[in-house]
Amino acid sequence: MTGVEICVESASGVAAASAAVADRVELCTALDVGGLTPSAGLMRLAVEAGIAARALIRPRAGLFRYDANEAALIECDIVLAGEFGLEGVVFGAAGADDRLDCDLIRRWVDRAGPLGKTLHRVFDLTPDPFEALETAIEAGFDRILTAGQARSALEGAPLLARLVEAAAGRIMIMAAGGLTPENAPAIMRETGVGEVHASCRAPASEDEPEPSFGFGRRPAPIDAHRVKALVEAVRAADRIDPPRRIGQ
Repeated sequence: MTGVEICVESASGVAAASAAVADRVELCTALDVGGLTPSAGLMRLAVEAGIAARALIRPRAGLFRYDANEAALIECDIVLAGEFGLEGVVFGAAGADDRLDCDLIRRWVDRAGPLGKTLHRVFDLTPDPFEALETAIEAGFDRILTAGQARSALEGAPLLARLVEAAAGRIMIMAAGGLTPENAPAIMRETGVGEVHASCRAPASEDEPEPSFGFGRRPAPIDAHRVKALVEAVRAADRIDPPRRIGQ
C-alpha cells in the first residue's frame, strides 16, 4: 500500500486534504521559508477534521542548528502537539558538521513518546545519508522525509531507490520535492518509496494587491483539485502497477 501526505498551512488546506481523503497532513506555516511550527488553532482544526496530522516543529527559518533556548522551545512544542491529539510530529537537528545532532534528536524522540515521528529534510543536508538513515532508525523515527538530497524527488530518484533498499522495511522513506499527479506514480514505481509528500499549491495570483508596510504577499493557496488528482493518481497506480520493490 502507498500513502499521500499533504503539507498544509491553512484551514483550506486541511479541508482540501480531508475532502480528497489524503492519508495524512503535515501542518506548518510559512511554507515560503520551508515551513515553521503551525499555530495551535491549525492543530486543533486538523484534529477536529478527523484526518491524521503531524505537526512540523521548527521555530525559525535557517539552518537546523539550535541553541539551548531553541531546543527547549522545540521540546515544548512537541509535547503540546501530543496534548492537542495529533498523530505525530516532524523534526530534526544538525550539528556543526551537518551530521544529525544525535543528542538533541534522541531527547526530542523521548519527549514525543508514542507519537509518530518523521525526520524532516535536515536529512538532505547530511554528508552521509546512509549514516543518517541508521541514526534515524536507531533513534526511533518511523519516517524520513527526503528528496534524495536533491532539489526534487525526480532529481534525487537514484538515491531514493538506494535508501529504500538500505532501509529494508525498517523505516518508511517518504519522497518530497516537486511531486505532482503527473510524476508521482512513476517516481514511486522507479524508487520503491512507499509514500509521497506534496504541498499542491496553486500558482501565485497576479491579481494579488501589492503589500503595504512590509507585510508581504499572501501565500499561494492550496489547489484542492491537484490534491484530489494526486491522491487519485497514486492510488490508481498502486492498484494497477505497484511500486517496484528493490531486488524484485
